[in-house]
Amino acid sequence: MAEYKTHQREAVLNFVLGKMNSYELRDFLLHQRFNYPKPMYMSLMNLLGSHDVERLHTYLALGHDAKGMSRSEQAQISIDDYDSRRGMLLQKMCAAIQYTVPGVPCLYYGDEECLDGGRDPFNRAPFEPQKKKLYKWYARLGELRSTCSALRNGDLQ
Repeated sequence: MAEYKTHQREAVLNFVLGKMNSYELRDFLLHQRFNYPKPMYMSLMNLLGSHDVERLHTYLALGHDAKGMSRSEQAQISIDDYDSRRGMLLQKMCAAIQYTVPGVPCLYYGDEECLDGGRDPFNRAPFEPQKKKLYKWYARLGELRSTCSALRNGDLQ
């Protein structure tokens, strides 16, 4: 099996953006399973958004990270309706993966509202309700996870 130098966020985002195929995502997830002690593996933080990276919706709507952008370029990020809708649909796919693989799904505030922003400090804006709510999607995934023991205690094959 190949050596993996990526994180779960990067693997999931690469998959939904078509930069990684399903076999590569499977291999990454199995690599985690085979190389982490089971208690650690079952308690991994499945984190797709945080204060350390650009907002999930922004990354998906743009189709790339903001790492190479200057602060002034990040301050000017503008996402049109088409790209925003595309980003929201891709985010739903990411969340479905996040809530169904072993580990603990962790949601960064505002991701359920598709908040936008580049890297720090642009990803730390105050919470403001948006029109593109995914709250019900995340709530449903949480319900499924809490009622289906296989999603909480199951294994990846």
